[in-house]
Amino acid sequence: MSLNNLQKRQKLRTLAKIEGYSTVTELLEASARDSVSPAICCNPEELTCHYTTEMEARSRRRLVRGMRQRHDAIGTHTRGLI
Repeated sequence: MSLNNLQKRQKLRTLAKIEGYSTVTELLEASARDSVSPAICCNPEELTCHYTTEMEARSRRRLVRGMRQRHDAIGTHTRGLI
């Protein structure tokens, strides 16, 4: 199971806020100039998890510290997910 489009948009808004941006567009514009970008946990079973990290453009999954399983994460380089 994966996040629906509404949940993905909410996660990106949360990520933008955590990173200090007022809009997702500002976050995307800033991230477009870097090889790594901020990402947020998108495990559909843990919707309240707001763990953030930086991801390389090729990465779509990352081990979330303190958890044994790998979690999906949405990063600004994975814009095709929204």
